[in-house]
Amino acid sequence: MAAPLLLRGRLCFQLVKISCRTCSSTTKPPHLPLRQRIFHYLCTRFYDIENLINWSVSVRHWHLRKQNVYYSYTQQLYGEYIAAAYYILNHKGGIRFAGHRDWFRANRRGKFDWSFLNYKDVPLEAVDASGSLINYDGLDHLVCLKELKHLNLSGCPHVDDWCLDRLHMFKDSLEELNLAGCPQVTERGLAVLHHLKSVPTKYH
Repeated sequence: MAAPLLLRGRLCFQLVKISCRTCSSTTKPPHLPLRQRIFHYLCTRFYDIENLINWSVSVRHWHLRKQNVYYSYTQQLYGEYIAAAYYILNHKGGIRFAGHRDWFRANRRGKFDWSFLNYKDVPLEAVDASGSLINYDGLDHLVCLKELKHLNLSGCPHVDDWCLDRLHMFKDSLEELNLAGCPQVTERGLAVLHHLKSVPTKYH
């Protein structure tokens, strides 16, 4: 809770600064010529906008880090498979356990069936994280999935070339990889998938 409270405090401080600066900028200094007053107003206003943009970027980065923090508590209670499944379901994705046909998926509201907790000792065979906020740090949840056969990362805006470099861990099990619609994946990143030569990869 410390981080959100700190951000709220910073937000209030930024808003107070912006409000005060805006109020002061709307007061026309009588001793300045009109041209200088206009220039002063524009400089002050654009400075406020820059602060607001910087704050917005910081909040987005904090939110992304929060979304991809490792579920160590879940891992200690239920094991690595459940921790990975819980992470994917929280990202509105889907998972399928080995030896089962049915998928566990989150709905549009992010709700899902908690009965997946009954599969504590069953490896994950397929992961659908398409369109999620998974990034390099978020892959920490998947490194334990030695039996993973199908991985769908299509449409993930934060999957980049560095993420692809971590997929070598699945070279002995992965049978299908989907990277279609990942804007940060380049040809250079695809080159590091040479250790997955036998894996059909969808990119375009």
